[in-house]
Amino acid sequence: DFPFFESSTYADAPCLTNPLGAKGVGEIGVVGSIPAIANAILDALWERGVRTFDMPAYPQKIWKLLQKQSRETI
Repeated sequence: DFPFFESSTYADAPCLTNPLGAKGVGEIGVVGSIPAIANAILDALWERGVRTFDMPAYPQKIWKLLQKQSRETI
């Protein structure tokens, strides 16, 4: 089964910031993923004393952050 839904378009309100007048439609699904990943990383590193980090969170960057934190706590 598929729920009923209605869709409509608004052709009279084009986007003025690009030459085609097109607007995005699928991007909203990924908006929350970056903060969720950042919170998961921070939660995992909290007991090690890490309180902040800069994105993007490459594995090498997290490794260096952990190494720096372990040197500061010795």
